[in-house]
Amino acid sequence: LDAASVTLNSATSITAVAPATLVAGTVNVTVTNSTGTSSTSGTADDFAYTAPVPTITGISPVEGPTTGGTSVVITGTGFIAGATVSFGDVVIPSTSVMVTDATHLSVTAPASIVVGPVDVTVSTTGGTSASTSFDYTIVDPTVTELDVTSGSTVGGDEVVITGSGFVENSTVAFDALEATVVEITPTTITVLSPATTVVGPVDVTVTNSQATSAIVDGGLFTYVGATPIVESVDPATGSTVGSETVVISGTGFVDGSTVTFGELEAAVIDVTPTDITVTTPATVDPGTVDVQVDNHFGVGDVPSLSVTDGTADDFEYTAPTP
Repeated sequence: LDAASVTLNSATSITAVAPATLVAGTVNVTVTNSTGTSSTSGTADDFAYTAPVPTITGISPVEGPTTGGTSVVITGTGFIAGATVSFGDVVIPSTSVMVTDATHLSVTAPASIVVGPVDVTVSTTGGTSASTSFDYTIVDPTVTELDVTSGSTVGGDEVVITGSGFVENSTVAFDALEATVVEITPTTITVLSPATTVVGPVDVTVTNSQATSAIVDGGLFTYVGATPIVESVDPATGSTVGSETVVISGTGFVDGSTVTFGELEAAVIDVTPTDITVTTPATVDPGTVDVQVDNHFGVGDVPSLSVTDGTADDFEYTAPTP
């Protein structure tokens, strides 16, 4: 780099104005005349450029979608090679920052799960600038695919949804059932599938404050039946006359499930994924019977009939007073 200006003071003295540079560090200072250029051996001719603390005086544009991709030009002072730019908590590495000169740099805004203003700063070896603001605008969410496309009606299967426009407080629905959101990034949402009483395919959609994603083939999730498990029967005793309301709690209960008390089928009143409400059948035999649930969706090694191991599924018939 040539000095910005040079003044010859005498045969042994020159005053020069250091040129601007984008690189901090030590450089050699040389003098050239008609007979040649001065030597750079030793340290007597060293000049150390130090990086100033950068400043931001402007940003254009001042907003862009949460999906990212907006080309942003930042103006200020003290920009040097190796500068990084932060949009909120997202740091753009120096390899993705184009420093045009000491007062201009350009960068592509990253995707964000934050809707609204975020702080933008420039950092160099000289320090970090005061922040300016970039406003993220919300867009309609889209769903492109699921990493897991089937799971048990019991729910709790981890599913990663890929798409765009995902932001904080987005919700996920498997048809009308809301899933538990585990993690959100701008392009993925990790959820736990909700329990359901419906066996078969459902549509997975994402909703933010702007809109709900369209139904697409890539968002199809299929529920398969699980072996029902009876965890409790309440109450666990009743008259042989029958017609008493009993709630059976457990998992794997689906629409169309049937319930037997011993070999007698009960009348089903209501089914949820974890509870079945029935009225007891009448019997002529007092004593304890097993309460079993059959969801009729057994496949392969997955039986459809609950196991009768232990006492959790016991119901005791008692004879009424004559």
